[in-house]
Amino acid sequence: DPNSVQWAQLRQAVGTGTVNATSLSMSETGIGKTSFTTARELSQEVAGSLNNLWPQTWVYWQAVDAQPNQPGGWGLVSPTAPGPSAPASSQEPPPSLGLRYWIMDQYSRFIRPGATVFPTTGNEDTLVALNGHGPYKGQYVVVLTNPNSGNETFSVNLAGAGLSAATATGYQTTATSGGMKAAANPATVSGGTLTATTPGSSVTTYVLTPSAASRSMINCQNTAQVEPSQFILTCADAGERLTGMTWSSWGTTATGSGTEQVNDCTPDCADGTFHSYPVNVTLSGGAPMPPDSNVTAGDYYTTMTISYPGSRPAVGSPGGSPAQEIGRA
Repeated sequence: DPNSVQWAQLRQAVGTGTVNATSLSMSETGIGKTSFTTARELSQEVAGSLNNLWPQTWVYWQAVDAQPNQPGGWGLVSPTAPGPSAPASSQEPPPSLGLRYWIMDQYSRFIRPGATVFPTTGNEDTLVALNGHGPYKGQYVVVLTNPNSGNETFSVNLAGAGLSAATATGYQTTATSGGMKAAANPATVSGGTLTATTPGSSVTTYVLTPSAASRSMINCQNTAQVEPSQFILTCADAGERLTGMTWSSWGTTATGSGTEQVNDCTPDCADGTFHSYPVNVTLSGGAPMPPDSNVTAGDYYTTMTISYPGSRPAVGSPGGSPAQEIGRA
């Protein structure tokens, strides 16, 4: 259980999510038998460990069963031996691929080496990744595990991954599908949220291609953000920032409103007072993500226009710079 005390202790011990975190590898996991319950456990093990411990590699132990004609061992693949009446020269029959093989395929086929995993909140069985290399370069991958007997509707927040809009192609393995097939239900991605309904006892992978309307803001850490509630305008000292932002639209352009806080730097910026001004914000323009961003797909807004329905800070106020005030309404 990723929420257990033991996992929490391990995360703390290795510093998961911190700058000096220990680099981990998941080097030995094995789950036997043929039921969907064990296939589901494998999916939850993959998603849980990647979400919580951020390993650099993930390895399944003993992928091929040692003995033929014995599906349900540790292996994802079970060799099939020729029957007793088969001639010695006959071709070896193809192996048997169990449910756990296809469940592993839901991850390994689409999430390629070098991919970035974005930890999800609220559902440990959901995995979100962005490929930086290989055949799915620039595409996002979302894997959804439904362990229940009935349909389940997922709403996955992709704003933290810098994705606002995309087209989705789904692939699915169920308890009765006999392999990976096209997903039974489509998924939509808009407003930074993926919405999809999956059948009971299934694992579904959606490959997401960012649409032309997918735009992000790039913050001071070169991190892509979608509809942020806060945004620092002056990266050097954070003396000017937007807070309490709500967004009424987010597409090729974005509009929102909130509060701008400006440090008056009196008597100095370290001990100054922040003053608040209601603002309306419009984002426009688009350019490919910078190479040093945490996201390589989609575009970012290149222009921000701020208008003040009431009072406004002085142009070139100590909290900002004249260049940042130019072009403001």
